[in-house]
Amino acid sequence: MQDFTKFPMGARVDGELILVCPYCHKHAVRRESMGIRFVHSVGMIEVDGRLQLTEEACPSSPLALPKR
Repeated sequence: MQDFTKFPMGARVDGELILVCPYCHKHAVRRESMGIRFVHSVGMIEVDGRLQLTEEACPSSPLALPKR
């Protein structure tokens, strides 16, 4: 598991910039693959013999974001 909340603001982790989440004010990285989300940690779990990526992010669902 990789926890982005432990890195200082402005640091780069795997090319992603650490910043402050506007929802909960913890450190996170901003990702826009499925709507804008602020990811606090990522990890891998095994489900039915396959690895699956898990993310702790705000908002928990990209559909929860208001439309522009």
